[in-house]
Amino acid sequence: NTMATINTLLFAFALLISSIYGQTKSAYYGAWMQKLSDSTDAPNFDTSTATLTDIVLPGSHHAGMYTEAIVGNGYQLSNDDFGGVLTSYPGDELRLKWSRRQTGSVSDQLNAGSRVLDIRLERNGGTVYAHNGLLGATLSTMLADIASFASSMGSGEIIVLNFNDFVGITNG
Repeated sequence: NTMATINTLLFAFALLISSIYGQTKSAYYGAWMQKLSDSTDAPNFDTSTATLTDIVLPGSHHAGMYTEAIVGNGYQLSNDDFGGVLTSYPGDELRLKWSRRQTGSVSDQLNAGSRVLDIRLERNGGTVYAHNGLLGATLSTMLADIASFASSMGSGEIIVLNFNDFVGITNG
């Protein structure tokens, strides 16, 4: 019967999800690239000849725009175009909702499996920040998170940094 089949599939899916969430994020997702090189986990994928174009890399849009960083900066407006728009929004919490793009730090994103980080930079008061209407994490904090993650993983993980949308940063 159709209902019994649906219930069986839902039960199997629930078991799969519980087994995934029963592990820590970093144990399951943090080293996913290293797991690809283990022939038992990916028997049809040869990492010795693979190129970056052979792998789909999950990424984080506006990687430095997470609540802890934005709140830590006192909801400071960015000098980007979106910052000008946000001046008409009443209250920090509404501005936060429009500017935040991630729920965790760069470290959290890497441990969740992200390997391409979209980082938009703004120099403001001598410090370089991520930006999206408000100022997010500092460049130094993001780079420290990346270095710490890379160090803890050893070899086998690739992290692509896409620096773009520069505000207040010039050549020279």
